Amino acid sequence: MKVANIKLNSTAEVKEHFADIIFFQGCKRNCGYCFNPELKSFDGGTKMTADDICNSLSDMSDVVVLTGGEPLIQNIVELGKLITRLKFKRKKVVVETSMYQPLIVGLADKVLYTIKTFDINTKDLLTLRDMSNIDFCIVVGHNDFNMDGFKLAHKLIRKNIYHRFAMDIPVKFMRLYQYVKSIGKNFTVFRKIVL
Repeated sequence: MKVANIKLNSTAEVKEHFADIIFFQGCKRNCGYCFNPELKSFDGGTKMTADDICNSLSDMSDVVVLTGGEPLIQNIVELGKLITRLKFKRKKVVVETSMYQPLIVGLADKVLYTIKTFDINTKDLLTLRDMSNIDFCIVVGHNDFNMDGFKLAHKLIRKNIYHRFAMDIPVKFMRLYQYVKSIGKNFTVFRKIVL
């Protein structure tokens, strides 16, 4: 697996927990509004095994967040090993992803499934929507934003959806807010992952 960075003992990502955050290198989506554009390339990062990563983590943190880049483009067997070892150490595992991989979703304590350009696989979304360990987050406020895709996601997903902005106040904010309220859902701005 290729790791760009490991941030220890963060309080920024998970509510009421210290978390070690593993930033994996590489993502094939190439979104123009990526929150971590330096992690798109597959050229950077350091090759690490599950054991290498586990040995680099803090004893104080009780949660490990796998993010990137895109964690699910890493070697799935190694990623599964990593999650299993973390759980053996009694750490909760959160995966931030915009991909679906049944093994990883099944192992993780929480998955923050991020819908970005609305090129979503409807079959995967229908599989994920009722799973108890999945939270959905829609990134809005970027050039690729698609209102029809936004409406489809809200129609297909029965549970609460978080809204995360790629810029401070998107021009379409009021329209988005009014639509979400009109279908009887809460407009919830993403702050921190809740376990």
